[in-house]
Amino acid sequence: MANHKHLDRLKWGVKAWNQWRQENPEIKPDLSGIYLYEKNLPSANLHNADLSDATLRGANPADANLRNANLKDANLSSADLSYADLRDANLNRTNLSFANLNRANLDGANLRFADLCNANLRVVQALRANLSAATLTGACIEDWNINSQTELQSVICDYVFTKYDVFSQNCPFTDRRPHDPNQIFAPGEFTKRYQIVLETVDLFFNDGIDWKAFLASLQDLQAQYGEELSIRDIGKRAGGTFLVQLEVPPDVDKGAIERTAWKRYEANLKQLEAQYRAELQDLKIQHGDEIITLYRQHNAKMEEITKLLASKPITVEAKAVIENQSSSETYHVYQQGATIANNAVKMEGNSSQHATQNIGATLGEITTLIGSLRNIAASFPEVQQTEAIEYLEDIETELKQPPEQRKLSRMKSTLLALVGVAAAVNGAVTSTNEFVGQVQELSEKLGVPLPIEQPQADPKAVDAPDL
Repeated sequence: MANHKHLDRLKWGVKAWNQWRQENPEIKPDLSGIYLYEKNLPSANLHNADLSDATLRGANPADANLRNANLKDANLSSADLSYADLRDANLNRTNLSFANLNRANLDGANLRFADLCNANLRVVQALRANLSAATLTGACIEDWNINSQTELQSVICDYVFTKYDVFSQNCPFTDRRPHDPNQIFAPGEFTKRYQIVLETVDLFFNDGIDWKAFLASLQDLQAQYGEELSIRDIGKRAGGTFLVQLEVPPDVDKGAIERTAWKRYEANLKQLEAQYRAELQDLKIQHGDEIITLYRQHNAKMEEITKLLASKPITVEAKAVIENQSSSETYHVYQQGATIANNAVKMEGNSSQHATQNIGATLGEITTLIGSLRNIAASFPEVQQTEAIEYLEDIETELKQPPEQRKLSRMKSTLLALVGVAAAVNGAVTSTNEFVGQVQELSEKLGVPLPIEQPQADPKAVDAPDL
């Protein structure tokens, strides 16, 4: 049974609860067996909480921190867990049917025997998650992120959906598999189709990639494990996540390779970013962290170079070319993005609730404006075009939420990211100024105005040499 003192704390509201958790980090809340039907708990700190046998049916713990929480045998049917942190959570036998787990982090979570029927698993992060014997019939798994350590043995699944239609008013899940509505998966067929059993190590980069740091890390790995270790594939997932799939020698410890890859990458990244900050200081540019993030997220040309190197040895000459290109691209994006980043840090945290409620009055205009931005983005290079469309889809998804649940700060960040995309392609197409102008117009109609300037082409930018 729940600790009544802990339960009383929760009744004070999320803000008071989070403050209490911050002041008492050693306490592991006991909320086992509680009944919180349709309880509104956005961004609640439930880290390490015992919610076993709890009823949270229809609840809204979106953005909540449920890391290491015990949700064994809990009922979370129809709950909104979008963006929730559920890393290493115990969800054994938990009822998550019809739950919204969009972009939730389930890395290392125990979902054995969990009921995920008709759940929204779009862009969910489920690395190392244990889904053995879970029920996934009717779930949407569009762009979910799993790896070779995600356990899918004995999954029960008649059919799944691999696409999500943000414009659908009724059933947004589309692209049924099997395609024939009269057919279902044979026993064990889902596991055979979706279990990653290749001789690969999958590295997911959620905040963009510094390709120069990654290349140095790859060379370190090849020196340790041999030239058989190479890049098998590079892909971009919804939400801006990059997947780099390494092909590794057979009969090696893949966990050790993954740990070594991240260790080497983080070390190289730390060293390079120190150099970047020093360069920014020399250029008298402020807010280096924001500029570095912009560079890492929109450094598309480096991705193409890494693809070219995927099937051939990395030579000293190639390494020199990449390093030279990295330097020129760094300054190019630094200078184009400096005004954007400097203005971004001046923006206020959240717009008013009044602005949120007024969105519906101009919803038709907003829809038309988003359509116009899509048309302009069609002229962008492929990578930036894909990014722009994904960011616009994120805004459309947010607008489908009830007014009181819309995250204005998230929309503001997404709008700023759209400006960053324009900065990354500025000079390559003639429509970037129009695009930025319409983004600013959209931000005003959404009630989250951005104090931005049109990105200007950098006359000092140096074109990168071809391989």
